[in-house]
Amino acid sequence: MTEDSDVRVGDIPDYPSDAAAMRAEKYEYDAELDLAYDYELEVIDKGIREQAETRARTYLSQNGDAVWARVKGATDDAEALLQVHPGASLVLFVSAAELVVRFLLLRPLLAGLIFDDSLAERLSVEASTGQAGRDRKLLPHVLRAWEIETTELSVPDAGPLWSTYEDCCEKRNSLVHKGSPVSDGAALVAIACLEVLIRDVLGSVVIRLGMKWPETDWLMPPDEPKDPFAPRS
Repeated sequence: MTEDSDVRVGDIPDYPSDAAAMRAEKYEYDAELDLAYDYELEVIDKGIREQAETRARTYLSQNGDAVWARVKGATDDAEALLQVHPGASLVLFVSAAELVVRFLLLRPLLAGLIFDDSLAERLSVEASTGQAGRDRKLLPHVLRAWEIETTELSVPDAGPLWSTYEDCCEKRNSLVHKGSPVSDGAALVAIACLEVLIRDVLGSVVIRLGMKWPETDWLMPPDEPKDPFAPRS
């Protein structure tokens, strides 16, 4: 059979070319699937973050004003006592700091991380009830879960924030339980520690949640105010 009579000559499909086209089409399809999957994950992650922020924001909106009234009351009394009784002043400053830690930081941030309303309330209360020392140890970890890093914060002329705060609490406990003397300097450190806690830690939470405090009250309508100190029924 001659070349001219071979029906196969010139009739062979360009399989390599077709295979390349199919591979390119598959790669394009896979890339589109990957992009869609990444987008879905991004939407889910964004939705979770937004729900967490909404829950934490709602807690602060409802309870923030009642808590802040007590923080301010303790702080005002502490400042009035600073020159005449540094020990009492220290006790009040530390009490104000503990109110901030427990009720304006730990409870709302824990509530935001849990998506069942009744469970969130119960766990946030249980986690921040009892010894204040547990609050101090737990808070930096909870803040880190919210991508708020505090390890670099420091109190002027004192040291790192959390170790300084711990030292203030120990001085308060030593005064209350042992009658240990407190210097004017120790009370001043407690003031500075509280200022850093409010300005840098609570301030970061406020920014993260998109709230306007302290320019406005904590309460954001249509939320109804609550009092976390009221007896539970």
